[in-house]
Amino acid sequence: MEDTSGASPQVWEALRQLQRQSLPLSVSVTSATPDEYLCIAIGKLRGIILISELRRDLRRKDARQAVGQKLELKVLQAVEEEGRLLLCGLASHALIQARLQAIETINFVPGDFVSGTVVSMTKYGVFINLCPGLDGFMHVSNMSTKLVKFVADLYTVGQQIETSVLTSSRAPSAPLQVLILEVDSDRAQVNLRARYDAQA
Repeated sequence: MEDTSGASPQVWEALRQLQRQSLPLSVSVTSATPDEYLCIAIGKLRGIILISELRRDLRRKDARQAVGQKLELKVLQAVEEEGRLLLCGLASHALIQARLQAIETINFVPGDFVSGTVVSMTKYGVFINLCPGLDGFMHVSNMSTKLVKFVADLYTVGQQIETSVLTSSRAPSAPLQVLILEVDSDRAQVNLRARYDAQA
């Protein structure tokens, strides 16, 4: 969400206070876009939030039904200098807190090899469960040095990722060794990439 109206420093401080105290923020939904975004208003602040950030099971039809309603959201970030405000739904906030705790407990570091299980797939990549409460995401562009047209050509749901295995018996070109690309503590996300024999 971007500040396009020059909100006062007092407004930003109030938002930071809500973030520090983990208190909900009430916003108004003014409209919905065709691509599953809600346009929201907080006083003079205007911005958008993806409908799935409220609850993972919400989709486009739910966005249209939310217009005119009040939403209770949590503040993830309030950066006045950049005019940036990150919000999420209460259910998503609980998941984010669980992911943050897992990240802090295990101390994931970029470059570390990880093991896990592929739990879901999209056309953009795969989610790999690294530990209870935390899934890492590997974008299709980080799966190979070659163009990957279909994620399903390399990975399947339920596939095991091991720290010591380099290739898949199902698809020899599909590396099973995966390492941490980035840990985004602000968003409680762990991004992954594949490792190939040539990189060993």
